[in-house]
Amino acid sequence: MVLISGGDHAFPHLTIQSPVYHLGFEIRVYPVDQYPQRSLRFDTDFPIRFFSGAGPISGRCQNVSASGMLAEFDRPVSVWEVGELTILLEDGYIHIGVRVARADGRKAGLAFLIEDENDRLATERLVAFAARQPQH
Repeated sequence: MVLISGGDHAFPHLTIQSPVYHLGFEIRVYPVDQYPQRSLRFDTDFPIRFFSGAGPISGRCQNVSASGMLAEFDRPVSVWEVGELTILLEDGYIHIGVRVARADGRKAGLAFLIEDENDRLATERLVAFAARQPQH
């Protein structure tokens, strides 16, 4: 059995004989025992604001990991939409660049865009905040 990275689905009968490229992205195939583990996720429930070219939108963060978050917004967002999250923590606001990695109605998976040390520190603060919240 193999798993394709970037997805949560198992494809038990998939055979790939050489690297496969689709739309410029390499699809990596791993034996199940070598599949990279997902980042630890922390269940949360706090307000967020997403600012993009489509305008600002309010939502709530449902879970956070070191690489992104699951959020539910007041209206649907589009896959590949890029913008900035503004989040109020105990000691002030943080701003994190994100890309909508997946969308299903008003729910969206957001990937953090870590481009510099400030982005990394903001993400670390967010994950530490989420880790301190009661887990469901």
